[in-house]
Amino acid sequence: MFTLLTLATALAEPNRCVATVRLPAEGCIVRGEYTVNGAARTEAAATKAARAALSDAVAKGVTALRVAQPGVQERDLETCAARVKDAYVECFPEPRLAEPLYCFVSLADESCWTGDVLTLEDTGWKVYGAGRDMMCAAVDQRLVEQNYTDVARSRARCAASCARDVQVRCPGPTAAASAPTP
Repeated sequence: MFTLLTLATALAEPNRCVATVRLPAEGCIVRGEYTVNGAARTEAAATKAARAALSDAVAKGVTALRVAQPGVQERDLETCAARVKDAYVECFPEPRLAEPLYCFVSLADESCWTGDVLTLEDTGWKVYGAGRDMMCAAVDQRLVEQNYTDVARSRARCAASCARDVQVRCPGPTAAASAPTP
């Protein structure tokens, strides 16, 4: 049985999943559309990765709201985590995620990031999580180095923005690169 499970996992194509939730909702006053990617060797693992990334993004949105509005009532945030379980998740097989990819990581939020594009090379299914982690760490480091008086609020808001809005793009081979040489 273990051998069949191992063989099935080895033959499975890597998947990328997109998880989306729109807030606010009853019992959750956090606002925004949260759409994140997760990828893994199997569809089940990719779904789990996408839900974990979505859970992290929503939790950081809750933290940012609490920091910005210390008087917010707990009842106004009590269902935020549960919304992730009801989130829409769509998965796509992507065979190229089994191979190393060279990717570009960006964050368009100019109040949190200067617009610099980071680069990352890793196994394709690992790049979404690794890219998000790399960008969010760089954003936080930049904010700490700036040392503004409201650094706690900026860090919380930008952590939420980064977890929700970071973009990881991995261009495929171009026609020139994949064309046979004469």
